[in-house]
Amino acid sequence: MSSHIINGFLNIEKPHGITSMEAIRRIKRVTNQKKIGHGGTLDPNAVGVLPICFGQATRLMNYLINGRKQYRALIELGLSTDTYDSAGKIVKECELPDITKKQIQDLLKFYIGTIEQIPPMYSALKKQGRRLYEFARAGIEIDREARLVEVFDIVVEKWENPLLTINIECGRGFYVRSIAHDIGESLGCGAYLKDLTRIRSGSFHITDSIPLLEFEKQGVEDKWREHVYPLDFVLKYLKAMIVGQNIETFISNGRFLTQNFHVPGLDTKEDCRVYSVDGRFIGLANFDNSVGQWKPIKVFSSIHK
Repeated sequence: MSSHIINGFLNIEKPHGITSMEAIRRIKRVTNQKKIGHGGTLDPNAVGVLPICFGQATRLMNYLINGRKQYRALIELGLSTDTYDSAGKIVKECELPDITKKQIQDLLKFYIGTIEQIPPMYSALKKQGRRLYEFARAGIEIDREARLVEVFDIVVEKWENPLLTINIECGRGFYVRSIAHDIGESLGCGAYLKDLTRIRSGSFHITDSIPLLEFEKQGVEDKWREHVYPLDFVLKYLKAMIVGQNIETFISNGRFLTQNFHVPGLDTKEDCRVYSVDGRFIGLANFDNSVGQWKPIKVFSSIHK
């Protein structure tokens, strides 16, 4: 198996029942790549898009993690679990009242926008130097501070009592398990997350993903490289500039660009993709208002897929 270093991304469809780190270990065995990461954890019971970063792509991981996510969540009302999902123990049962689709739609409006969300006890967040799930497994309830999270949209896909299917578009740090629990509490009947699929993560969509098992099969024939996306794929939402050889030299050396360098129409608050005249992705730059000049923030001029 070739040990040639790869710099780029994979769009893997994680199966049910394994952790994101187990998916990474299996991909390492196939690819023989040492520097690998993923762009956002999926719980073992969740399936769907798991972006994988190879080599220098790990330097762009924040652009993945900070990007928008889209989920399809199946929520069962009338039952509550200690983990807020199907992995936990049932802690409460409730007879369901008559609930209409409109009632649910009206309720979900309150969860759209910048909202406060309390993370579940069974999570990897740290408190007092320990993971919250460590306290939870010891039967200890810890006060958790509400965190601001962004929810762009929630759509009711299906409501067949007691099962509710919703599509959620959200930002970083949002717990779908928590909203399932909160919906149940608001309706007074309890609820838990029965099933979860990540439909999209940043630029990666499930319709373009390759199932992990299929990827492993292709690894036997060493065809897996055909599925690697280039470094700039996750940055396509950013504006771009093309620079000549002199400016490319400045960027490659990590230096501020000349003071007379201006790019009409670019929002100076945002990072910007930089390309050479012959189409090579050089890196990222942004505008430093303190000195009034563009500066490189990440340089990939010598990197090839």
